[in-house]
Amino acid sequence: MNFIKYLLLILVALLLTISCKQENKNNYVFNDLDITKEDSIKTITKADSLLTQALSLNNNQKNRFYSYELLKKLYSLDHFSECSKYDSLINQLLSKALKANDDAIVSRVYKIKSMRSYYSSQLDSAYHYLVKAEQGFTFLKDSIELGKTAIAKAQILFEYGVYTESEKEILTGLKLLKTSNEKRILYRANHLLAINLTELFEFEQARKYFDNTRVLIQELLEDKTISQKQAEYFLANLNNNLSHLYYYENYYKNAKKFALKGIYESPTLSKDSQLYTILLTNLIKAKIELNEYKDTNKIIEEIIAIETSKNKKGPYSGGLPSTLLVKAKYYLHKNDLENAIFYGTQAYKRATYEKKYQPAKEALSFLAKYDHENTLSHIQHFMELNDSLIKLNRHSKNTFARIEYEVESLSNQNKKLIADKRIILIIGGLLILIFIGTIISLIQYIKNKNLLFQHKNKLNDEKIYKLILEQKELSENAKFSERKRIAKELHDGVINRIFTTRFHLMQINCNSEESQRLMLINELHKAEEEIRTISYLLNQEKLYDQSRFDQLVDDLISNQQNAFNTKFYYKADENLKWDRLNSEQKLNLYRILQEILQNINKHSQATEVIITIVKLMVGKFQLIIKDNGIGYDVNKVKNKGLGLKNIIERTKRLGASISTTTKPNEGVKIILELDIYNKHKKRANR
Repeated sequence: MNFIKYLLLILVALLLTISCKQENKNNYVFNDLDITKEDSIKTITKADSLLTQALSLNNNQKNRFYSYELLKKLYSLDHFSECSKYDSLINQLLSKALKANDDAIVSRVYKIKSMRSYYSSQLDSAYHYLVKAEQGFTFLKDSIELGKTAIAKAQILFEYGVYTESEKEILTGLKLLKTSNEKRILYRANHLLAINLTELFEFEQARKYFDNTRVLIQELLEDKTISQKQAEYFLANLNNNLSHLYYYENYYKNAKKFALKGIYESPTLSKDSQLYTILLTNLIKAKIELNEYKDTNKIIEEIIAIETSKNKKGPYSGGLPSTLLVKAKYYLHKNDLENAIFYGTQAYKRATYEKKYQPAKEALSFLAKYDHENTLSHIQHFMELNDSLIKLNRHSKNTFARIEYEVESLSNQNKKLIADKRIILIIGGLLILIFIGTIISLIQYIKNKNLLFQHKNKLNDEKIYKLILEQKELSENAKFSERKRIAKELHDGVINRIFTTRFHLMQINCNSEESQRLMLINELHKAEEEIRTISYLLNQEKLYDQSRFDQLVDDLISNQQNAFNTKFYYKADENLKWDRLNSEQKLNLYRILQEILQNINKHSQATEVIITIVKLMVGKFQLIIKDNGIGYDVNKVKNKGLGLKNIIERTKRLGASISTTTKPNEGVKIILELDIYNKHKKRANR
């Protein structure tokens, strides 16, 4: 058992050492990265270096949080997608967080994956990851993150044209964000809700949320949450959407007004940006409806040049279809029907190519109205496109509903698996505990059985010894009775006969020789004296005489041996009379001495033991046992061993007292004091 304990202690020490070393390693890397976190990340090479170090970190809460913060910071880079190991860290961090059941990091990583998919135009995947993130935040009861996730879902639904569902998500998000002080997300939510309401033709409500958006932009600027340049861009976007709203309402002067505000009240707005071209397009649309044609064609050509330039640089999807349709309307107002139809057709083709279905519908409506030769064809295409849009809208709703259902199903399956795993672990743990408990009980049972067996053996030994002593006592009693009988016979028979003979001899006549008579008388006298002496000696009580018990004690001590080569010295007072003790007292005294010597052999490690028996007064003596061993702490072992309990019990039977003096490394001294008369008094009192 001791070996197993030592082995477990060694294993624990090794594990702690390895853990400390590994923790030091992690802290070194993490601290090094902490320093770089505070620096500005200037190059993609530097970013890849940070990602490489983050990929080598161990899986603990501190390192997972750092990796997430690094991903979030790198996401703000203009060219973060060029970081070769960005996606590797996302996937590794997600795997580590799932393994550690770190729901907070899992949910946040899903949001990052959603943003990656969104900017890669993978809207279905983006929505899927948002639903998974939403489930995690629901479990964590994080209302702020739930609100942000709802707004992100609304953005995707809006881009699919599912405006009603988008509006519902925004309202859910705003409800969750009512306690939030993050004005930037509130700005985004209010602005998106206003645009949704515009597309749903709820113009009054839309204006209300546009007003909220303007107030939030001003507060963000005052709080220095955004820069002046960012504020101008936000205001330009707001004015552009207000221009669009008023154009829908046929308030063309207001549409023109807000388009101009977007252009001229935002001097930092880049003239080759998409927002700038959209503002110009809205301006031209309003001016044409107001029959204001000055510089109109010039502005249209400027827009087309910007849009064409953008398309040459890569997969850019701007507002070219709307611009071409505006040019078609321009030529229509100029009564140039041929060019109007030509640019209307170009607008439809471009919108179809860019999969912009709303501009495509507007182009087909224009062509159906003014291209009389192909009116039926345009109407048919319009109806087909409208049916397709209805189907697409329904499909989009079904897609997102299916995504939510599938994610929820997977989540339920995962919960069931986790619950099953937990049950298996609990059952396994209980079985292990039962097994360990059974083993411990079995060991304890065997131990108790051995102790009981040893105790029975001791009791049997005591009974045997007691029987031996009783047998000896019976034998001695028989001898004593026989001696008394013989003495009585000698006294009553032989002595009387000899006395009579001596008396008769004394009556011999005077003629007999004197010397012979005297000799006979003398011989008979001697015989008489000798018989008297024998009778006297036979009549003495010799049971358990002085030499017998003393020899038993001497033999017990002289036969002691142990592993420490202890020397035993024994000295008894010559005046001590053992005949004052009865057989039971001798037995108890012998057993006490035997138990003490056994404890010395087992535990003391002594080199010398001195046993002394001193007579104090009549009927009172002391047994003193002293060793020079290691001693012990009395408070720790008091009354704990079976041997000590037996000593105390036998001491009580004797009516004696026992005291122990010891300290660690100072040996042990035991004094047993017995008063025979005191024992008799106690029995009398009982």
